[in-house]
Amino acid sequence: MKGIAKGNSFAGSRVRAGMTLVEVIVAMAILTVVSVMVLSAFTTALNSEINSTEMKNAAAATEREVAHGEPSERTQVAIDMGGFALKSEADRFEGDKSYTVLESVSEQESATPHSMLFGDLTGANMVALEGIYGADSITDVGSVGGVRQYAVPLTGRYMLEVWGAKGADLGDISTMNYMAGGSGGYARGTVALERGTVLHLYAGGIGRPENSVTMGDPIDGGFNGGGKGRYGMSGGASGGGASDIRIAGDTVYDRAIVAGGGGGASSFGIPGAGGGGSGKDSVQGPTAGAKGGGSSAGGDAGGGFAQNTKEFASGSSGFGGGGGWYAGGSSELIGGAGGSGWVFTKAAFDAWNPVDGPFSSAADKGGYKVDDYTATDLSTLDGSGYKYSMIDTELIAGDAPMPSPTDPSFDIENPAPQSTTIGSGHGGCVRVVYLGE
Repeated sequence: MKGIAKGNSFAGSRVRAGMTLVEVIVAMAILTVVSVMVLSAFTTALNSEINSTEMKNAAAATEREVAHGEPSERTQVAIDMGGFALKSEADRFEGDKSYTVLESVSEQESATPHSMLFGDLTGANMVALEGIYGADSITDVGSVGGVRQYAVPLTGRYMLEVWGAKGADLGDISTMNYMAGGSGGYARGTVALERGTVLHLYAGGIGRPENSVTMGDPIDGGFNGGGKGRYGMSGGASGGGASDIRIAGDTVYDRAIVAGGGGGASSFGIPGAGGGGSGKDSVQGPTAGAKGGGSSAGGDAGGGFAQNTKEFASGSSGFGGGGGWYAGGSSELIGGAGGSGWVFTKAAFDAWNPVDGPFSSAADKGGYKVDDYTATDLSTLDGSGYKYSMIDTELIAGDAPMPSPTDPSFDIENPAPQSTTIGSGHGGCVRVVYLGE
C-alpha cells in the first residue's frame, strides 16, 4: 500500500509539474494576445486622433479672396476652431489693392473678458482701450479696413456692434474747397451663440480721395463694398466700405448685421451718410443726387447687394456710393449716397421684399443663408426659431448721434452703449461683447 502510495505520489507530482508548464504557456499566450490587442487599440486610437486632427485642420483652413477694392490677391486664412482668438497676426499689403487680413493664433479657453474691438482705432487712446478690453483683445487695422475670424470662447449672449466707414473727403481740410465724405452708419443687436461659433468680422475701409491717383484714373472704393470714383475735371472720391459680421459662413449672404458706409464727397453737393435702415441720398440744395441703399434694393447708379458696381466713363468725374446691405448709388457730380444697414430678425426677414432692378434682384432673399439655421435643442432669444435672430436691435444713420467704438468710458461689465458722437467719421469698426449665459 505504501508502495502504491509512493507511486501515486510521484505520478501526481509529475502531473502537477506538467500542469504548471502548460499554465505558463497558456499565460504567455494570453499575455501576447492581450498585448497585441492593447497595442492595436492604442494604434487605432492614435490614428483616429491623427485623422481627426487632420480633418479639423483641413476643415479649419479656408481659402478666400479678401481685397481692398476689387479682389486681386489670394491668401490662406486659418480658422482656429478651438476659438479664443483674442490674439492676431496682421499681413499688410500696400498699394492700390492693399488689404489687411488677420489670422487667429491663440487658444485661450479661460481668457477674459471675452470681448473684443477690431477696426480703425486711429487716434484712439490705446492705453485706455487696453484697460477696457485687454491688450490681446483690441486690433487696429487703420483706415484700410480688414477681416478677422473669431471663434467665440463661451456659449452665451453676445452684443454685436458695427460701424460703417466714411466716404472719401475731397480737397484739403485747411482750404475753402474742402468737403467731408459721408459718415458711416451704426448697427447693434444681441444674439445667442454657442462656443466655437465662427464669426467673420469685416471692418470697412475709408473711401479714397482724388489725390490717391492721377488725373483720369479710377479710384478704388473703400474695402468691403465702397463704390469706385474717378478723378476728372470736377474731382473725384470713392465711397466708404460697410462693416458687417457674418455667422458660420463667409459670403455676403451670411451677413447677420451690417452698417452702411458713407458716400464720397463732392464740391457740388453733400454726400449721403450710411444707414440706418436706408442710406441717405446725396443732395445739392433741393436737388437729389444719387439714391441711398434701401432695405430691399440698392441705390441707383451702381448700388447693388453689398457693394457698389458703378464704373465711370473715362474722362468723367466720379463719386462712389457707400457699401452696405444694399450699396448707395454713385454720382458724376453731386457726391455718392450712403449704403443701408441691416440686423437679422424674424420681422426684418419676413418684411424683406427685394425687387428686380439694375443693381438688385428678387433672388437675393432666396440666396440668404442666416435664416437656414433654426434651433432644435437651443431656444432662441426672441422665440422665433431662427437661431441667430437678434434682440435689442438698433440701426442709426451716420448723420445722427451714435455710440463711439473708442469711447474710453465704455464699461465692459455694464455695456449699455451711449450716444456719444455724431456719425462714424472714421474707418469701419466691429465690437463683440460677451453678456453672459
